[in-house]
Amino acid sequence: ELGHFFDFCRLESITPLSLTTPQIVRYIAYLGSLNTIAAGSMQPYISAINRLLQDHQQQPIAMGPMVVDALAGLAGLQVPLVDPARRAPLPAAVAKQIHDLALALSERPLTSLVALATFRDALAAVVSFQWFNRSDTTHGLRVDGLTVDPVGAADRQIRHFSTSLKGKKRLALSKVRTISVPVAAHPAMASMLLTYAAARASAYVTAGTAPPYQLWALPGDAPGVWTATVQNKWMASALTAVGASPPPGYTWTSHSLRKGAASSARAIRVTLDVIRYFGGWAVNSDVVNDYVDPSVRPSPAASFFFGWLLENEP
Repeated sequence: ELGHFFDFCRLESITPLSLTTPQIVRYIAYLGSLNTIAAGSMQPYISAINRLLQDHQQQPIAMGPMVVDALAGLAGLQVPLVDPARRAPLPAAVAKQIHDLALALSERPLTSLVALATFRDALAAVVSFQWFNRSDTTHGLRVDGLTVDPVGAADRQIRHFSTSLKGKKRLALSKVRTISVPVAAHPAMASMLLTYAAARASAYVTAGTAPPYQLWALPGDAPGVWTATVQNKWMASALTAVGASPPPGYTWTSHSLRKGAASSARAIRVTLDVIRYFGGWAVNSDVVNDYVDPSVRPSPAASFFFGWLLENEP
């Protein structure tokens, strides 16, 4: 969040640690002029300035009535760049189609960057669905953040470890939860992840560049500027490949993956405490209820993804 602030300071010839509250208001206007940040989403950008000041033993000044009024005023001026569409949960059946597409692609040559990117798009969408992920959780995964235990390991697991968790970006690494899925429950997923890792490494050797730490980055990508929209792009690619589209007047976004997964798991009677754990919601959080659509019914695809989480499963 500080990147935009430092850009603003350079443009305005402001010393970051010597700014005033009126300059904060100008900064809010600057963020609004970018046409990419909603007024209702600016609080993290404001809080980052306060944290910067506090880290340098100064009083936070990005607060108070003037700042609140500036945000409210900007909210009244902003209009969507596109007509808003209602978001719908992604059905498990569609997620299964994307899974099967990714599996088929993994069995073909992945020597061209186009083929590898298509495989990456589908696999990233399936990973988001399988782990109830937010967009930033998936696109922020490091190479060591999604691994498969070696063959022969006891109780072999697919291990998901993300440091890009909402509200937990400053959490000590030792306290970040590893969410594991048994390889026995999803052997195809394990195989696809291993195939992707090998193909990605080969692609960077061919490109003659060192691979970045971001798991889903391929040669030519700029992962440093990725936002939630990149997951929407990957998902749209996968949906086009399987010929699936949302109902008229609705849209499927990265949020649909998380809501679709939670709704599908609950439909087959996976308990809410298990869904909270695997989806990264706080213990006893009521927020998870916003992600569970009770109109979603049980399906074979839901059982495919989440049946192993049922208490009566061996």
